[in-house]
This record gives sequence, C-alpha cells and structure tokens, in this order.
Amino acid sequence: QTKAAPTHKIIPIYNGVDLSIFKRKNLQLVDIDGLAQHHDKGPIILNVARLVEAKDHDNLLHAFKFFKEKNNDALLLIAGEGPLKEKLLELASSLGISDSVLMLGARRDVPDLMSVSDLFVLSSAWEGFGLVLAEAMACELPVVSTDCGGTKEVVSDFGLTVAIKDPKALFSAMQKTLELNAGEISKQKALAKKSVEARFDIKSISSTWLALYEKILLAAAK
Repeated sequence: QTKAAPTHKIIPIYNGVDLSIFKRKNLQLVDIDGLAQHHDKGPIILNVARLVEAKDHDNLLHAFKFFKEKNNDALLLIAGEGPLKEKLLELASSLGISDSVLMLGARRDVPDLMSVSDLFVLSSAWEGFGLVLAEAMACELPVVSTDCGGTKEVVSDFGLTVAIKDPKALFSAMQKTLELNAGEISKQKALAKKSVEARFDIKSISSTWLALYEKILLAAAK
C-alpha cells in the first residue's frame, strides 16, 4: 500500500512448521500432565497463545460460554502466560465457566495437547501470520479462527474463519465444525495436514531461504 518496494521485487516466504515435532500422537487426556482428572470431559477446545490484548481471550471466553450451554461437559484448555491472566480468570468466574476453563500456563507439550483436543480455536483481534494454526493442522486438529491478518491464508479451505470480536460467530463456527460427521472431519483433517506439508514444511522453507541467500551472494559478487 505504501509502495516502499516494487511488487516484482517482493518475495513472500512463509514461516515454517517442524513436521517432525508437530504431528498427531496416539494420546488421551490421562497421558497429559495435569489433565488426568478431566478424562471424562469433552469436547476439548484448545487455545495456545500469550495472554495479551492481541489474542483477545475475552472473545474466546464469551464464545465458550455459548458453547458450553450446548455442550455441558466441554473443556477449554488455554496454554500460555501473560499479563492478562488474572483478568481472564476473573472473567471466566463472572461468566460462570471457571470449572470448565483450565489456564495451563507455558507448556512444552503443545503437540501432545493438540493430539488430545477436538478443536483448536484462535480468537485474536490481530495477528501477523498465525503459525499456531498451521501447527494445529499438522497435528490433524480441526481449526476455527478469527479473520485477523494472515490467518485466513493459513486456514484456507480447511477450517472456518469469522469476524473479529464476535463471540456468537466464533461459537457458531465452533459448533458447526464439531457437528460435522466423522467422515467429513476425517477428510478435513487429512487435507489440512497435506496442505501444511505442501506450504509450510520447515525443510522446504529453509531451502527457499538458502536459495535466496545464495542468489544475493552471487549478485553481490558480480
């Protein structure tokens, strides 16, 4: 928009996903540290994001309140730390959903959390890219996201995107996704994983960077 560089000189290169780490594992809630006591809960909704304004967890909590009214045993897992933690805990309490919302803090087992969840939800007000959506898709986890930057490009046709700051729309997308039949869900998971492998594999992204650096060095040497 500012025309800082001519279009033909701009080369977009995606962030990459390490597919050796982000892959679906055969795990249950009882296998996850701190979650064994919730083994009888479901569906499991997962969000992985810093607890900051940009990620708009207020939107997520309000959407989950609507979702829980339709799915009484639903559980929301939020992995991440940040300055808004206490505020979000207070909001969950005021919405009457505290018993179904687990603030997990910073986690080193995100692929495991993705493997035991039923749906990944990104509720952000703004994002640069939304790499975590690609990571979830690589783990064969259905995704729902707000349309808040590059997220729609990541999700493509393999998940639903809705307007920002609209918890009812976010809830509806969550509900619609989990109401798909087993065959539709399975097909969506497989296509989403294949899409990530084709577009975001860290190996091919790294090769693209190396080729670009080599091109620049050769041009500089002339």
